[in-house]
Amino acid sequence: MDKRILVLAALLFLLGSASAVTLNGDFSLSMDCESGKNVVYTLYNDSSRTRTYTIKAVGENSDWININGKWVGEDALEISVEGKKSAELYALVKPQTCYVRPTDYVIRIEIDGRETLYKEINVDITESRILGLEIIPKSQGAAQCEESYFDIRIRNAGQWNEEVRLSVEGLPSSWENLQSDRVSLDGGQTREIELMVKPPCRAEVKNYPFTVEAELLGTDFSIKRTASLEIEDRQGIEIQAEKMVACAEKATSEEIEIRNSGLLEDSVRLSIGNLDWASIQPSELGIETGEERTARIVFSKTNAEKKTYEFTVKAYSEKFNKTTMKRVKVALQECYNVTAKAVKLDNKDIEEKTVVCVERNPVYTFSVKNEAIEPVEANIRVTGLDSIISPSSTVINRGETKTVSVEIDLSKEKPGKKEFRFEASGENFSARQDLELEAVDCFSLAVDWDGLNEKIELDEDCKSKVFTAKITNLGERGQNAVISITGPDWVNTEPKQAALDAGQEQEAYFYIAPPFDLEEGIYTATASIRGKERTFNRKIEISTFGFEKGTEPEPQEPDDNGVEERPAISIEGKATVEELLEESAKVKVEISNQGTKTLEISSVSAADLNAVFEFEPATLKTEETVEVSMTIFLAEGEELPELVVLKLETNQGLLETPVEVSESDSEDILAGLFSLAGVDDLLLAAIVLIVIVVFAAIALRSESGSRSESGLKHLVNEVQDLPGRKLEEIGKHKSLRSLAKEVKKPARKKPAKKKASKRKARKK
Repeated sequence: MDKRILVLAALLFLLGSASAVTLNGDFSLSMDCESGKNVVYTLYNDSSRTRTYTIKAVGENSDWININGKWVGEDALEISVEGKKSAELYALVKPQTCYVRPTDYVIRIEIDGRETLYKEINVDITESRILGLEIIPKSQGAAQCEESYFDIRIRNAGQWNEEVRLSVEGLPSSWENLQSDRVSLDGGQTREIELMVKPPCRAEVKNYPFTVEAELLGTDFSIKRTASLEIEDRQGIEIQAEKMVACAEKATSEEIEIRNSGLLEDSVRLSIGNLDWASIQPSELGIETGEERTARIVFSKTNAEKKTYEFTVKAYSEKFNKTTMKRVKVALQECYNVTAKAVKLDNKDIEEKTVVCVERNPVYTFSVKNEAIEPVEANIRVTGLDSIISPSSTVINRGETKTVSVEIDLSKEKPGKKEFRFEASGENFSARQDLELEAVDCFSLAVDWDGLNEKIELDEDCKSKVFTAKITNLGERGQNAVISITGPDWVNTEPKQAALDAGQEQEAYFYIAPPFDLEEGIYTATASIRGKERTFNRKIEISTFGFEKGTEPEPQEPDDNGVEERPAISIEGKATVEELLEESAKVKVEISNQGTKTLEISSVSAADLNAVFEFEPATLKTEETVEVSMTIFLAEGEELPELVVLKLETNQGLLETPVEVSESDSEDILAGLFSLAGVDDLLLAAIVLIVIVVFAAIALRSESGSRSESGLKHLVNEVQDLPGRKLEEIGKHKSLRSLAKEVKKPARKKPAKKKASKRKARKK
């Protein structure tokens, strides 16, 4: 068989068995929301077989249609139709609520068999509910804080009773008050509702449009109408002021008038703009309608340019949120004209570039002239550099000129540019001048001490030594240097002076030439090189035939020029016993400022010591000394301390310094000794003196045969000094009983001096 015939037969079979469905009827309906519409639709099965169809409504408004007794939007309808036959569908189309706006709506039907068929039913809801809305008046004006009234007229033009809700948009809710926001209207009824609008006093002056809406409850049906409220400016503040005059040197004032020309009472806040040296008093005031009040403009003294200024007086009403401004002019004048000018420097005319020596204090002469309207008292001060001012205060009559001397203190300054300000000021004026000077090091010296920085040791041959010091003039001017040395007569120097030009260097020679019969020991001398403005000293220690045994003093570190730098803060103390009693001791304390900063001492105390001080607050400049009386209280058996740590409260903080307590002259100590209480102590003192003399006599007799004549003299000198030294020891004790214990201790013998015997032999 032909294959084409078989394919054609298969296609015909398939076409004969294909299913098809159609729905016929009225798909364009018109109705009102009350009555609804009944419609009959025909469902036709175009296939050759019986089919079962599912019919339902989908999408918006699916609840508006009922087919064969079923609301197919909620519950689908199933129906079977034989092939090539039809079935009738009875439909009711009606909105489920009457609160719908009149317009066109769509109901979508879905029929599902072997294939799906969609159908749309167009529903036109005609107008059956009609509202009318009107606002009377449509526009009106009002002042701030004033009430305004509008009538809202609403009419029900429909057939049925309606519930209407009213609302206002465009105005703050706090402004409006609607008589009622819900209204019941019968068919054809009209009602009026009152709308009251009251803007606050601070409301902005402008036009405020608003809308009233009437809405049918339960529907989206509404109607709107617009109106407007014009807030007008009916409140006024007037400011009256004339041109004013002010003095630059003192405070002055002028009056202005403030008037309320508005309809209501007001409260205003007053201020000044564009002039920072002016203010207004009072800053706030209340004012009734039609009332006039006085305010005062206060002009402070100022350094502003002398000219005419324009400023603004502002009156701000907090109640009505309104600002009133008035522009006013003021002429600033100089009523107290005082001038100050430097006229001399060291009694010479001031040059354009001022150069001074840092080693000397320059003295400026200033003239202060009074061109004010009355006599003035001028207080003089200098800032930027320390100075001595004379006079520091003076009265200057009108038209008079006075001179002021200012010595600039450069003692703590280093070379370089310096700036300072001279100022003469009073109650209503301030005259100043800024100056600059160049401080140069005119007479600076540098000294290289060579070997004099170390201790000098001379051997037993007493060979002389020569040391060379180099002197360099680092200053910018020539100067003479005076060279000297003090001490034993066997030290000398040459030359005695040196004339040095700027930058020049010269040598000075120091001779150490001891005699052959010089006794062994440590000798001191002081070398000095004195320039025009500065002196260099060098302490020299000379040890003959070796160093003394014992603790050597620590050498001080010199600076580059051989001069010890003075620290900023340094204090030294000295304590001397003036009176020693059994239970106390009176001590004189001397406190010295060895630093470069001035010390203001407010109190003095001692650490870990039962003591009281008689002290008045004092100010110490460099190298100044103050005396303080200290009483130390001693417990039974307690000895007078050898070292006291002083604590000073100063402007530089708490300072502490150790002070060694020393005795006064032997006569005073002796007097203190015999002022001790009791006859027993006096008897014990006599016994001690007898014992000392006996020991001395025995020592002298035992060594008389073995020592040379000079040795005997030396021993006699030691015996003669012995009572004095013992008395000094007595002065350090609180009672003679404690001294007696010390006397019983064996004396320590000094080692023999072998080198001394060699020297005496060489001398013979």
